[in-house]
Amino acid sequence: MNRNKEHFWPRWLIRFAEATKEPVSWLGKDLPAEAVQIPLCADCNSAFGQDLEGPMSELLPRISVGQSVTDPECELLVRWLWKFEGLAWNAFNFHRSEARYSSKFSMRERVIGKDSLQGIRGRLVVALALAHRNDPGLHDWSLGMDSGLGTHDAIFASGVFRNVAMAVSFADFAHLIPPMFSTYQLAGERDLSGALVLKPEFVFPLVSDAEIVTASASVRLKVEHERFGERQNTNSALVTNRPRLEIPHPGLRTMGS
Repeated sequence: MNRNKEHFWPRWLIRFAEATKEPVSWLGKDLPAEAVQIPLCADCNSAFGQDLEGPMSELLPRISVGQSVTDPECELLVRWLWKFEGLAWNAFNFHRSEARYSSKFSMRERVIGKDSLQGIRGRLVVALALAHRNDPGLHDWSLGMDSGLGTHDAIFASGVFRNVAMAVSFADFAHLIPPMFSTYQLAGERDLSGALVLKPEFVFPLVSDAEIVTASASVRLKVEHERFGERQNTNSALVTNRPRLEIPHPGLRTMGS
């Protein structure tokens, strides 16, 4: 299997967030965003670029100025956030040969697989909120995930990218999303009508306000999703034992890449 280096934050996103002056925290080090790279199979890298990063490079700038989005675009946001969560999970667990990403899907299957939303699409909620401007004295805008990494949960994810705070949650826990966020519960099947279903609002004075609120809410949301995931993973009738190996441990064979 061919592997190459994938930028954790794609170059288009680094440019969009103007994140070129200040370092980011990564695995205990402060690094330029451009320098944060992880090993990824060439096929996965290409598929993520075509299916996620290309469309997101057009969608995120529109969201950042307050434009509304459609149901399929909300699904794209879900999958894009899941990609970040999955890449981070693999990077932090790279040297744990016993670690498993998901009991049902590999990372690639979850992020871009046709069947990964089957049975749960209509239970997913996307949340968006915008910041008016960057903090005084700062050049770089926000560029980071706020949801942390769990042991059982691979659904909840949140982050702030430039001035856009976003999250994906199970609808069961949508009441924990701060009320200033605009939310939309995805349809059970993709709505291809082109109807606009979610309009983000400018609710935070500064980007740091978006970061603080998103990170604070994410603590409780992650806990509840972790508890739910743990209950699901103890029910052997609902899950299968599939390894999570998109970014392979050096001593293991890969599956599905």
